[in-house]
Amino acid sequence: MKRLLYVPFLFLLLILIGCGRAAYSTTASSTSAKASDSGYDYEVIDEGVRITRSHLNMQAIETPSLILPSQIGEMPVKVIGNGAFYNLDMESCLFPEELMVIEGGAFYRCGFLREVVLPQNVVEVGSTAFSKCLSLENIFVDPRNPAYIDVDGILFTKDMRELVYYPEGRTKDIVYAIPETVTRMENPFFYKTHVKELIIPPTVVEFPSYPTLDGPDNVIIYVTKDSAGEAYFREYWHPNRIEQLLVVN
Repeated sequence: MKRLLYVPFLFLLLILIGCGRAAYSTTASSTSAKASDSGYDYEVIDEGVRITRSHLNMQAIETPSLILPSQIGEMPVKVIGNGAFYNLDMESCLFPEELMVIEGGAFYRCGFLREVVLPQNVVEVGSTAFSKCLSLENIFVDPRNPAYIDVDGILFTKDMRELVYYPEGRTKDIVYAIPETVTRMENPFFYKTHVKELIIPPTVVEFPSYPTLDGPDNVIIYVTKDSAGEAYFREYWHPNRIEQLLVVN
C-alpha cells in the first residue's frame, strides 16, 4: 500500500515542477523581447542590447553631453535603433566601445548635436543616422575602426571609396572637392550644408536615385564632361538647389 501511495505523489511532484519551468520560460521570453531601464527602451539581440527609444530629459541634465551606458541589464549595448534619439537636445554623445551599429534615423533632427566620435567597433552607420542634425560639425572615427575613417571630420569608408556623410553644420568648407578615391555616394549628402561650390570628380559613378542637394542658398556644381556626375545632376537639376552646373573637360 505504501508503494501505491508513493507513485501518485511522485507523479504529482513532477507535474508541479514542469508547470514551474513553463512559467519561468514565458517570463524570460517576455523580458528579452522588450524592456526598459535607466531611461531607455531596449530589446535583447545576439547577446547584446538594441536601444529602441530614449526617455531622457536633456534639460534636466546638468551637461548637454550624453554618455550612453556600456551595458543595460548586464548586457553590452551593441545597436542604436532607428529613431532612438529622435529630436533629443544634446550637443555631444559619447558611445560605448561595444557599440557596433547605428541605424538610420538614430539621431534624426538632433539639432544641437555638434560632434560625435565613432568607436572602433562600429561597422555600420545607417544612411540617415545623423540627418537634419544642422549643428553637426564633425564626425570623428577611432583610428582602430576597420570600417570607417574620417578626413577632418568628414565620414568615409575605410578604403575612401564612399563618402558616407558630410556633416551639415560645417562652416569651414565654402568650396569642397570630393576626393578622387571616391566612387560611390549612395547615402544622402550635402543636405542644407554651407558649401557654395562642390567639385565632383569623374571617379564617382554611383549616386542615389533621388536628389540629394537642399539648402537655403544655391550651389555651383563642377562635373566632368560625359561623366556619371554630369548625368546625375542634369537629371535632378532644380533651380532652388543648383545655381549652375559647370561642365569641364
